Amino acid sequence: MIEINNIKKSYDKSKTVLKGISLKVERGEIFGLLGANGAGKTTLIKIMTGLLNEDSGKVMLDGKGMDKDIVATKKSFYFMPDNYKVYNSITGREWIRFVCSFYDLKEGEYAGKVDIIANKFNMDEALDVLIGKYSFGMMNKLGIMLGFIINPPILIYDEPLNGLDPYAIVAYKELLKDYVDKGGTVFYSTHLLDLAQTICTKVAILREGIILKILGLEQIKNMKSLEEMFMEVTGYEKHN
Repeated sequence: MIEINNIKKSYDKSKTVLKGISLKVERGEIFGLLGANGAGKTTLIKIMTGLLNEDSGKVMLDGKGMDKDIVATKKSFYFMPDNYKVYNSITGREWIRFVCSFYDLKEGEYAGKVDIIANKFNMDEALDVLIGKYSFGMMNKLGIMLGFIINPPILIYDEPLNGLDPYAIVAYKELLKDYVDKGGTVFYSTHLLDLAQTICTKVAILREGIILKILGLEQIKNMKSLEEMFMEVTGYEKHN
């Protein structure tokens, strides 16, 4: 479960980025945070993952808070940032081994999953290639794969689908469904509204640091177009 209570953040007196954000994501939900560039999505996620301090408010991840036990809290989730970059001088397989060690996972606990998940993303051979030779899309595939390999209670992705081919998107959706069916919780930001409508069980629309609307599963599935709803709620006007 994720609980976000009245989070506020300003970078200076003239720029308030988050204006009292409150959200609750239940176990087994896929929660999509929707917003244009500059809406505050990445700032909120950085606060959730301990990369940025809030001015006020509180975040609880799987019942834990950064103010109590940072290490235990960070091991309760996996986070993939929007611009996923790691060491160029190691292979993808070595990076997976390194990250899994942070979660105290022994190789025998995850090794069997690595090649299965890599195959779904057509990354079988790439895992033994230096990361410095990866394309943008391959980097994002590696970042996405790690979440499912580690399998923590919570997955947090910031714009994970950028640069992915259609096959990788299908693989991502299949793995997400399996993950939440087993009790996992997903929080991800995106501006790809059509995909959000097919993936998410709940979405929130963020504009200029304010949550304008939260939609549940039935509302998402029954509406004709999430894109049209987003444009209407955020006040977008078409110009001919």
